[in-house]
Amino acid sequence: MNCEILIRDALIEDAESLLNIYSPYVKNTAITFEWVVPTIQEFKKRIENISARYPYIVAEVNGEIRGYAYANTFRSRKAYSWTAESSIYVHQDYRGKGIGKQLLIELESRLAKQNVLNLYAVIASTDKEDEYLTNDSVRFHKKMGYTNPCIFNKCGFKFNRWYDTTTMEKFLGEHTANPVPAVKENNFVPSIDLIHIKYSSLTKFLIKNNMKITAMESCTSGFVSSLITDTEGSSAIFKGSCVTYSNEAKELNGVDKSVIENFGVYSTRTAEEMSRACVKMYPSEIGIGITGSFGNIDPANSDSIPGKVFIAVNINNDITVCEYSLEVNISRYESKLCVADKTFDLINSKLNFYK
Repeated sequence: MNCEILIRDALIEDAESLLNIYSPYVKNTAITFEWVVPTIQEFKKRIENISARYPYIVAEVNGEIRGYAYANTFRSRKAYSWTAESSIYVHQDYRGKGIGKQLLIELESRLAKQNVLNLYAVIASTDKEDEYLTNDSVRFHKKMGYTNPCIFNKCGFKFNRWYDTTTMEKFLGEHTANPVPAVKENNFVPSIDLIHIKYSSLTKFLIKNNMKITAMESCTSGFVSSLITDTEGSSAIFKGSCVTYSNEAKELNGVDKSVIENFGVYSTRTAEEMSRACVKMYPSEIGIGITGSFGNIDPANSDSIPGKVFIAVNINNDITVCEYSLEVNISRYESKLCVADKTFDLINSKLNFYK
């Protein structure tokens, strides 16, 4: 089977697909030492908590999630700030097709940009392979450049048997006398050049496929719309958008007042309604709704949380909503770049046009 693999950020909405991949590992293997399959609510919390600091990514094959990977804290004390621990899970029917390799390469790349220097893989292992556990993961990580295996003997008990763990490491960067502080995943600020490249590819894709796009933007104040129209020929797919900086502006442009009153202007529900309202104003296949607060508390809205942004992408009434956390110590322009990048990723996760 030929696999065209698309790597993208994990979304909270992916939880069910990811849990379906993870569950057989819990129930039928000793690859994870977890005994009980977590609930969907617990799994969503894990995605949210981990992705607030570290990369959490998925691999799609033909539009279906077939694997995922993430990094998490290796040790919590300050001196360990430049370390992380990796986890990779691939759908059992898709193992051996390069998905795990691509996930790990992308994970390492992102962590290196965060200034993580040491990546650790803590792998369930055994001195005698059985129906529950092989040493395939140890062999895989060795091929991927992981070294210095350290074995903890008989530290995990599952299926009435004792299993070992093997910890392996890989250096992602140079160790200097004055290391650059490690940063959170969400602290990355993409360059405007990269953002222009991405949005140019979006506009060209929409022109080619005769798909129109519109937006209702609050905190980004028209920035995403501007990026869409920076490419020549955009008038064929973009008829208009609106900036709704206040609650009143949102209501005037079609957002139900009761939604704002019941859920708050800064909420996934309001972003969702914004994505619907703009499509009604400017009939389009794609509608974008963005609401949130950057660096300061909004005195007009008590529910504002600095750095919390809500993005909705409506593609033919199939709506994906994302709650996105920004670092509050970056500038408003940098915040707009980050939100534009996240919005692009949400669109691309549905249309799969940008590799």
